[in-house]
Amino acid sequence: MRTWCGGATRRLGMLVLLCGLGLAGMSTARAASLDPALLPKIQAATFEVVQAKPAVDPLSYERPLPLELLPYQERTDKYYSIGTAFAIGHNRYVTAAHVLLAGVDSLWGPPQLRDAAGRVYPIGKIEKFSLGKDFVVFSLAQPPAGDAALELDASPALNQVVYAVGNALGTGVVIRDGLYTSDTPEQQDGAWKWMRFSAAASPGNSGGPLLGKDGKLIGVVLMKSANENLNYALPIREVLDAPAGKAVMDTRVTYQIDLFDTVQNDRLKAQFALPVGLGDFYREYQARMDANSDTQLKALLAKESANLFPNGAGSARLLHQQTQLDGFPTLIVRGTDGEWRRAGGQAQRFALDGNGYVATGGVARNGLVRLRRPDGVAAATFYGDA
Repeated sequence: MRTWCGGATRRLGMLVLLCGLGLAGMSTARAASLDPALLPKIQAATFEVVQAKPAVDPLSYERPLPLELLPYQERTDKYYSIGTAFAIGHNRYVTAAHVLLAGVDSLWGPPQLRDAAGRVYPIGKIEKFSLGKDFVVFSLAQPPAGDAALELDASPALNQVVYAVGNALGTGVVIRDGLYTSDTPEQQDGAWKWMRFSAAASPGNSGGPLLGKDGKLIGVVLMKSANENLNYALPIREVLDAPAGKAVMDTRVTYQIDLFDTVQNDRLKAQFALPVGLGDFYREYQARMDANSDTQLKALLAKESANLFPNGAGSARLLHQQTQLDGFPTLIVRGTDGEWRRAGGQAQRFALDGNGYVATGGVARNGLVRLRRPDGVAAATFYGDA
């Protein structure tokens, strides 16, 4: 099952993507056996991926929020850390696809890079993208001076000491050591292999570099096992060998709606041309995701057409009951026994002037809002005022 970052965690079996958490400035903790002379270059080539918090809260509150309960850095930083990125050449940067996708439909600012000095760099164009392999290559609109980049090793040896570099737990960029232990076929088709390594990785490490014993880049840190400290990196050769000028979406997907428990399984396959700016990339990506959702919904409903309410034997009991569906929120849902029933959740109601009100509630994973327009308020005013 997969769910996405940006307020969520994606799982592949027992694999957990290392989505970003917390906020931080950049600092570097040195692994014991890494040549100290390499540290300035590694630091200069590694960045936090951040999103800007809204400058003005569009909501108003009955009383001040207790923001003092948040950690100092979290409540004072203007940005929220979501992952890690690194440079592989002149104005060429890499991070995890799921880190970049945290910006899709986000209420915060678009993902940007932040360096050790706190300078922030907007993303320019997306150059390569793979949803299945979970990486993206991009440029910056105004890259930092100095042109620092990590040296590459596309054929690393097994059983060597490695270093995971990244914004672990949102506390700044740190370096932690371990071993490159094995290669594991990816779960869907075995089309390529994960690098397994024992260096610690935490939320926020996503998209960060995995370095070999000599400090050269060998992989992109992406996931960890939920039950053991054997983590997963994409070999850097998979990034280098990926086709330029193309966004590739090829991954297994599941689709389900909350009215019944049948699951539609399929494979999402789509492409679109690169390079494009970040806004255009998000629009192209979302258009293909929306089209896939429409296709999956139609397939699911067609498969279930004979048993969708009010059809099928499972509808008979509810159809013959004397029932008023005037409670809020209420949905008609099918249970695991095939019977359709009314389901509702606890609602909250807030009175407005002029006999208006707002009622909120939830059923399954659906949040529902019912709004009554107050008397004397023109429709254009009511619906046009956020």
